[in-house]
Amino acid sequence: MPESGPPCVPHRTVSFSADVAPILAARCTGEMCHAGEWDGIHGYPWLVGVRATECCDGRLRVDPGRPDRSYVMQKLRGEELCLGEKMPLSGTVSDAEVQTIEDWICAGAQEN
Repeated sequence: MPESGPPCVPHRTVSFSADVAPILAARCTGEMCHAGEWDGIHGYPWLVGVRATECCDGRLRVDPGRPDRSYVMQKLRGEELCLGEKMPLSGTVSDAEVQTIEDWICAGAQEN
């Protein structure tokens, strides 16, 4: 698991339902991705505080306040992968979208 970095500071206020879920739903729920596993807006409990099934070291999909330790960020960046490939398998997530997700996690990954 990656070492802990310095505390993060979000660049802006981000909402899960208005900002994060639409990105993930548009980019990560296609036929070859997480279709049927979660449905975007209602996917919060599937993401936050849940162990990443690809990893055997206990890391979480989303570790509130810790984007550096959140597997979803590692998958989006293609870094520190346990298994599989960078997300999404097809298409891309823009740098601005990745920053939005990072800001949400950094601010505590609230269900808002």
